[in-house]
Amino acid sequence: MGKKQADRVKTLLGRLDSMRRSKGRGYNVSEEIRHTSNIFVGCVENTFANLPNPPEWLSFYNNDLPLLMDFCEEVQEISIQYHP
Repeated sequence: MGKKQADRVKTLLGRLDSMRRSKGRGYNVSEEIRHTSNIFVGCVENTFANLPNPPEWLSFYNNDLPLLMDFCEEVQEISIQYHP
């Protein structure tokens, strides 16, 4: 999933979005994947709900995360250091 926290967040949200889009298109998704996705979606939604001015996780994934990933590594490390 990635060595850095930001990479792991990007991978997890990407997988959740892929699952969401697959369901929306009517594709059959295995029960195991669906169950795992439901567990993670609940955790992700709960995490986002507890943030100040909480965004929707999908909006964050589509709009904010790409910007954060484009910052240089030094800026990412400082941001993570001061916002645990």
